[in-house]
Amino acid sequence: MESTNEQPAIDQPDITKGEPWFDDGNVVLIAEGTAFCVHKSQLARRSEVFEGLFAVPHTDSSLQSYENRGVVVLQDKADDLRSLLVALYDGIELRSRRNMNDFPAIAQVARMSHKYMTQSLHQTILRYLITINPVENMRLDEWHSCQKSHGRSSDGESWPYFHPSLMISLAKDIQAEFLLPFAYYRMAIRAAHDNFFVAVNTPARGQLSKSDLIRIMVIQDEFKNRMAAFLVDLMGAQKYVGVGKHGRL
Repeated sequence: MESTNEQPAIDQPDITKGEPWFDDGNVVLIAEGTAFCVHKSQLARRSEVFEGLFAVPHTDSSLQSYENRGVVVLQDKADDLRSLLVALYDGIELRSRRNMNDFPAIAQVARMSHKYMTQSLHQTILRYLITINPVENMRLDEWHSCQKSHGRSSDGESWPYFHPSLMISLAKDIQAEFLLPFAYYRMAIRAAHDNFFVAVNTPARGQLSKSDLIRIMVIQDEFKNRMAAFLVDLMGAQKYVGVGKHGRL
């Protein structure tokens, strides 16, 4: 009987090709059963994490290759990975149109670019976030002017067309605490029903922690105290001006 070197067939999980898929790519990234064929050099150049992943063999996965290319299985959601790869290859469109899906899409890439340490992409997103969420007092008037000059979105949200709780959640996830003060400020100046009404089946609200709520209430109390003091001073000044020469109003 002739010997054979044939190996028994191994059951492989169902894999679906996703986009981007480059025929000249040399590595396949797989997330949630979706495969993306990309270029090692391109990703390694843009991401320290990918550079490290490609530098070591991946023997802990049952799937070692796909269409004659090496495989790296990631624990990300397929749509999150797709968004990151598209942004790395094609860039990201940064905008504040009257579309409630714009900010969640940007936040998705921001979280992934933070996780995979794609510094150039991440810095681009941070610079954009600062334009719609100021970190300097001198830009407050400019921000309020922009808000007044823009209309509301279809769900009633004013410019920049996302609820500030989403910025709070994002800032914490990507360790960009410098974005938090203004996001808390936006929460504090809104009516309570605007902050805590949750739109059904939409990503309109972020999850706030107990400490977040306490911070917002403290800011609101400070606003009330300052307003009360301002009104007392204003009423006193008006009374003084109205007394006149004969000591009566």
